[in-house]
Amino acid sequence: MTNIDDVAQTLAEYERLAITSGATVQIDPPEFSADGDHWLPIVGELTPRWARATVHRDGIATTVYASWDESLPVETAQTEDGRLWRDIWEQKPMQRFGSFIVRAALRRAFREVIGDRVEPDEDAPRVSAPEAAVDRTDWDAQIEDAADVAALEQIWRDMRPARARTGAREVAYLARRAQLAAAAWEPAPARDLSADELAHHHAFFGHEPKAPQDHQAPQNRAARRASARKKGGRR
Repeated sequence: MTNIDDVAQTLAEYERLAITSGATVQIDPPEFSADGDHWLPIVGELTPRWARATVHRDGIATTVYASWDESLPVETAQTEDGRLWRDIWEQKPMQRFGSFIVRAALRRAFREVIGDRVEPDEDAPRVSAPEAAVDRTDWDAQIEDAADVAALEQIWRDMRPARARTGAREVAYLARRAQLAAAAWEPAPARDLSADELAHHHAFFGHEPKAPQDHQAPQNRAARRASARKKGGRR
């Protein structure tokens, strides 16, 4: 069984293996969060709830996220001298959690040289079944099916206490929010004019009625007005 000092050298070994791939390797310092929204290299809480690390391979970034509860070693995992890995993590949470998340990022970015190694302080399953809360909500489907921005933002808020926020889901959330915001600017369907209204329009304007253009998004109206100014139109 590997002792504590050996594991302290594991991160350096991961870096060395990554360099043997021949790629340019850059490792950003790990960051921690208490709420999943604000990230800092150091957090004031005794144990950070979230961690993330970014590794750059030839300029291409790989970012890995993890929660403390899912990463903490199981209660029975011990070092060679009989100490509990969980106790060691809780004594130095940012050091151990930071090393764990950087190793995970390196493993994902350089899998062909690091492989699927599992270190002594990260044996799976990490949280015993009676303690692990199972979230069976299909959050991905909820993000995709959100009817409007307000509903989507409520889903995102609900995901925080459920610890369901991940990097991939944040990307999906932001993309869906932009999509819904753009759709909100679509012009409403034109109302059909009555026979009297059509006759009045023809008598006054002499042509078929056109759809009102000011239903376009604000940026389209601004561009149209700028074009009108160039042509000597209204300012």
